[in-house]
Amino acid sequence: MFCGKGFRQTNNHLKEFDYNSKKQNGIKRLFFVRRKI
Repeated sequence: MFCGKGFRQTNNHLKEFDYNSKKQNGIKRLFFVRRKI
């Protein structure tokens, strides 16, 4: 079991990771669309 503080830190880290991966996907998509044109 997580202690409260550890769980909160993990949750924030997961949110940050999710945001970063979405940002990277967005950049890749933009790059792909630009190359297509």
